[in-house]
Amino acid sequence: MSTKNDSNKSKKAKTSLKPSDISLFQNGEFLLNYRKTSTAEWVGIGFALLMLTFFACFLTPMLYYEMNQIKWLCALIPTIIFVVVLLAVGVVEFFDRKNKPFAINKETILNTFTVPQFFIAGYLFLALISAFASSYDTVWLGNDRYEGFVTTVMYGLIFILISQFGKFKKYYIYALSGSSIFISLLAILQYLGKNPFGLFVQEYTYRNTQFLSTLGNIDVVSGFVALFLPMLLAAYVLYDGKYRYILMLPAYALLLFVQLFIDVDSGKIALIVAVMAAAVILFTEPKKMTRMLELVALSAFVMIWNFAMKVTAANDVISISWSFGGKKILLCLAVIIISAILWAYFTIKQTDFSKRSGSFFALLQKAHSALQNIRITPKQYRIAIAACIAVVCVAAFIYLFNYDGKNATLIAISHVTHGQLDDMAGWGRGFAWKKSVIMIGQHPIFGSGPDSFKWSFMQFYDEWVAVSGRSTIYDAAHNDYLQIAVNTGIPSLLCYLGFLISLCVRAIKRLKKNPLIAIFGLGVLGYSAHIFVAFSVPILAPLFWLSCGLLDKCIRQTNMDGPNLLDPEIAVTE
Repeated sequence: MSTKNDSNKSKKAKTSLKPSDISLFQNGEFLLNYRKTSTAEWVGIGFALLMLTFFACFLTPMLYYEMNQIKWLCALIPTIIFVVVLLAVGVVEFFDRKNKPFAINKETILNTFTVPQFFIAGYLFLALISAFASSYDTVWLGNDRYEGFVTTVMYGLIFILISQFGKFKKYYIYALSGSSIFISLLAILQYLGKNPFGLFVQEYTYRNTQFLSTLGNIDVVSGFVALFLPMLLAAYVLYDGKYRYILMLPAYALLLFVQLFIDVDSGKIALIVAVMAAAVILFTEPKKMTRMLELVALSAFVMIWNFAMKVTAANDVISISWSFGGKKILLCLAVIIISAILWAYFTIKQTDFSKRSGSFFALLQKAHSALQNIRITPKQYRIAIAACIAVVCVAAFIYLFNYDGKNATLIAISHVTHGQLDDMAGWGRGFAWKKSVIMIGQHPIFGSGPDSFKWSFMQFYDEWVAVSGRSTIYDAAHNDYLQIAVNTGIPSLLCYLGFLISLCVRAIKRLKKNPLIAIFGLGVLGYSAHIFVAFSVPILAPLFWLSCGLLDKCIRQTNMDGPNLLDPEIAVTE
């Protein structure tokens, strides 16, 4: 009996789909249980678009004087407005229920909130206890970086409210593409010695401050690339239509070029992690493969451009020279050629040329028929790619195990593989990480208080000056996971890790039914890898928490019992 019912349900679900629904998905909007957008969801959509545009691109001639404060206010004020408007909508809808019963019970709460939301609620609760238990009075608003308890609550609210009241829209991808293009062009002009919008005031330049665009320090710029470039990669592969070329492709190329010339190792590591995950997730069938190969070729072309262009600065005069020789450029050319060959292979394999006349198309049809006999399943593709990645990782590990070159990051990794960590590894990160472990042991349960790392670190200040010869004060661990444990305790870190892990597990389970999950999932993965050697700041972190909220919303809107709308058989049937 149950088999018959299941069959009827499956048939009903299949026949209820309309061609318009299929096209909505092809435009990157359909979410399997598509329904009318509620008022609260429109509010969430507006907030998300505001953050992806206004917050990311906000600029003022005073920006570089108080970067953290200005960006903090640019995130805090819209978040407060978002909460107030949602409350107003909730009050109106509550009194407009027309005597319908209103009840809250355990089952309703468990079904309404997701596992990542419960972890974040625990994370915020522990941060509150940590703030009350702290001996520092700066824990509420934070120090110079404004990462105190108020900001922590803002991050949590952004995630929870977007997860509850947001909704996936293709306009998000257009918005982040536009912001990426604007920020990248601004950064490139500053790199070439220009000062658009007068952001660099008095003696400030990119060369003496390493500040770029509307994001400040190049480490933050690198984090922006680590978050948005993987999203653009996935969106380009999954979307159809002209906007892939008008917005996504230029945004991808410009962000990659910025990442290459700022040369931040943490960003490179983050992109490698995200791209490897994208290769396993998206390189599964000919259409996606050809688009991935297009991006591979474009990436190699951008690298050639970066390697060939030599920018030098002398007496505030920028000069540009070109050199197209060298092994790196030859390697990139080889990548382009190989990508073109594979692109032709997959294109011919998925294209039927039988209806086209001419000897050339007849030849292509013969090649098409021959290639059709070569059948490799998506699972076999993923296994092959994963095996190649594993071989590369093992080879890299063996290479780094006894590395004695010039690259500081590779030297640090090599030391770690030997069970060592030099104090000055990663510009002093080794020292900060070692002392972070000690500080965690001093306050393991509730930490020293939100954004109190600076004050806890002062006990090692004299030792730091002796080791480094510098008088700078470390106000962050340069590893956000260690910093959470130092500031708010080990249980707080476990809640945060549980939040990330539960997002990852739920995303993997539903990815086959809703490939759009990969867009925000890869972005969150890239940022999470980047933050391993960086730290949270209100210049960028709100966009990460927004992305997490949109990812959780995509996951919860995916119907596990419904069909995969990327399956071409469904489109043919309907």
